[in-house]
Amino acid sequence: MAASRPVLLFCGDLGGTGVARNTVLAANALHARGVVVEVIAARSGFLADELAGPRLTVLDPPFPRPRPLALASATLQLRQEIVARVPRLVVSMGNHAHLCLWAALRGLPEFKRAYRISNDLEHGKPGSLSAWQRRATAALLAADADRLLCVSEALAHTRAFTAARRQGRVAVLPNGVNAERVRARAAAPVAEAAAPPGPPLIAAVGRLHPQKNYPALLQALAVCRAEGRELQAVIIGQGTARQRTELQRLARRLGVADLVRFTGELDNPFPLVRRASVFALLSLWEGNPNSLLEALACGTPVVAARSAGAATEILGGGAFGRLVDPADPAGIAAALIAQADGGGACVRPGDRALAFDQRAASTRFVGEILNLVAADAGLAAKPRAGWRLSDEVQILARTEGHRS
Repeated sequence: MAASRPVLLFCGDLGGTGVARNTVLAANALHARGVVVEVIAARSGFLADELAGPRLTVLDPPFPRPRPLALASATLQLRQEIVARVPRLVVSMGNHAHLCLWAALRGLPEFKRAYRISNDLEHGKPGSLSAWQRRATAALLAADADRLLCVSEALAHTRAFTAARRQGRVAVLPNGVNAERVRARAAAPVAEAAAPPGPPLIAAVGRLHPQKNYPALLQALAVCRAEGRELQAVIIGQGTARQRTELQRLARRLGVADLVRFTGELDNPFPLVRRASVFALLSLWEGNPNSLLEALACGTPVVAARSAGAATEILGGGAFGRLVDPADPAGIAAALIAQADGGGACVRPGDRALAFDQRAASTRFVGEILNLVAADAGLAAKPRAGWRLSDEVQILARTEGHRS
């Protein structure tokens, strides 16, 4: 009976996000190793078609939009699915889904649970309500988790995880990239409407959210134009009509509306990234950005913000791409021009993507999951009281006191 109990991977949706891609990759890797694995998502998406064997359950939340409301309203359904399946382990695969799983598991201490920390939980203006909420969430997760699976060393050293690190409940599992597959998909033709001839093309991939810092990219294009250099940009990612309208309005105000196109989410963004002269990742915060690894696999020169999660580590401190201050449009403009010119000042990625091989990353993830489900096999899971919330709360209180 125990052998047939599944490992459940939970995520918000299976659209074109890094969390969704990693959920599919992890599920397929576990299935290939003979693990009974199922994916549960609050909403589906085109990446569902890439599940090769694992069963998929899509919840039917009463409020399917926006995502936070969909996840909140799916909590009871998720709890019912967990109770029905009696899983060996439940893993929340990305930050947005963590509180939904945490709430669904209240009163169910017998089920092992892990939270994959996919993004920074400490960003935000110090003292703001949103920043406090994220740090409080980190404390709740640290108190509840059998394991915190962090995608970078920096995330593993989140202040609220101090006690969990002491107790050996934190693992670092960086993302990987299948460079061969990315290059094969990047070889597809690009319609001229998507990448018209003209100035060098800057590609950016990610949802239209303040995290991605697209205003800085638009400001940098304006600086380039003011200096007599023309660069065009294509922004590939989903967003609300309001988000797109605000960015278009800013582009008009800066005088670069004719240089910027928004494609929305693409099933295959790689031909455009490969065609681009530069890939730009100017995020104010990240975890271990998949899009950056994929750009390296395409061989596209990169400009990345130092604030973009593990970007500095991935780019070898600047040896494989240019690193910039996300709040410095002039510096970003200079870096974009240097990379786009393609001359001696261009910092090329070389074979850097091979250092983040997807097969090695999948092997590490599968190994961690197998260790988790094997530990205490046949025994009831340790009660959640074994993890002392007081430790994390004290750390949070000290942090808040230091900030005030």
